[in-house]
Amino acid sequence: MAIELICSCGKRLTADLTLAGKGMTCPACNALIAAPAEEIPELEVQIVEEDQVLDILEVVDEEAEESGCYSYQDTGNVEEDSASSARVFEGEAGTIRLRESAASLAYSPNDRWALAGVDMDIQVLDMKNHKRAFKFCKHEDKVTSMCFTPDSRGVVSADESGRMLYWDLDERDVIRRFKGVGAAAIAISPLGRYAVTGGEDGRTRFWELDSGNEYDLDKANWDHEVRCVRFSPDGRFVAAGGRGARCAVWSVETGERLTRLQGASGTVESLSFSSEGDFLTGCGIGHGAKCTAWQWQLPEGNSLACWETPSKHDCPISINAVVPEGNYLVSVGQVPKEQSRCMGPANMAAPGGSPVVDLITAGAHLYMLAKDLTPSKDFRLQVWNVKSGVRARNVLFKGEEPLALAVSPKGTRALLATAKGGLHIFGLGQI
Repeated sequence: MAIELICSCGKRLTADLTLAGKGMTCPACNALIAAPAEEIPELEVQIVEEDQVLDILEVVDEEAEESGCYSYQDTGNVEEDSASSARVFEGEAGTIRLRESAASLAYSPNDRWALAGVDMDIQVLDMKNHKRAFKFCKHEDKVTSMCFTPDSRGVVSADESGRMLYWDLDERDVIRRFKGVGAAAIAISPLGRYAVTGGEDGRTRFWELDSGNEYDLDKANWDHEVRCVRFSPDGRFVAAGGRGARCAVWSVETGERLTRLQGASGTVESLSFSSEGDFLTGCGIGHGAKCTAWQWQLPEGNSLACWETPSKHDCPISINAVVPEGNYLVSVGQVPKEQSRCMGPANMAAPGGSPVVDLITAGAHLYMLAKDLTPSKDFRLQVWNVKSGVRARNVLFKGEEPLALAVSPKGTRALLATAKGGLHIFGLGQI
């Protein structure tokens, strides 16, 4: 590389980069020319606060390394989405290990962040780099539910004491406190002005976040727990579902219950409006631990034909959730031992009389016996088309008992919390 110089006499000169910051003589007029110093590019520096450093360093201590406290394994065919930090891929992308198990999860609208409710604290997760960012410790009882504001900068979270906090993600401080809420489920309106909550007491409640005012919803006090709540994309409707096959839709403008939706059975665990708001999809776990899905036309509330019987590829389901826009659902279940077993003693050729073969066979028997005495850790995450029941995705993975499931608002990822502090990240691809 070279430095371009111009002398006061007009002579153009070229100097070697090694002369940067030094002087040279012009061959035309013998004037001394100072060559400029080499430019040093400005580095982008990330300022990390002390509590973040401590939190991140936890994952590299001896105990964490032994227990696999943090691991990330990228998959092939990864495409970076320029509009956000989300990546579009299929399969298991990695695992984040926490000290304790998470009982509730939430994804940010921009797919950049996620929340995990761990006892009285909330772990904020960096979903671009698959690691913990920091911990929010303002609750005084076990966290039950959480939801991001549409701009991904605010969070509303609730705990078992009935306290609900509206807080700022950047400042990590509380904006407003709500009392006596008892929220098992939370949703925030598309413009971030209102929140709707569903409680174990069967009440669906409507709140204005800035003022803290509560507004009445007609016939919103049920006999059974409310398990899920949702706003329509245009913010005109609110839906709630729960135990006892309960599901209903209200007008945000008037608070009037528009319809009580019929046809559900068991418990409605998850809800999602279509992108146009013209139908609502719900799902739950029916008889025999099978996925069950329902759809209703809005605002009339008429039932729509959709998949009700799992395919032959299904397995006993522990947890499920509707993918945003309501066309697919995600289920997680344990693979039966007879399906996960690849080889057993019965499949082994054993010509009699060979001591070596006898030893191998005996070892195989002992191995299979040990496996039978140990709870299976083979699980299956599946994505189903709600209309047809066709399986769109099938991911086998090792894990513990599923506790909570969240699907990203863009429908490209799923986050699964399992026992013993596991957080599994899955790519759903383009569905």
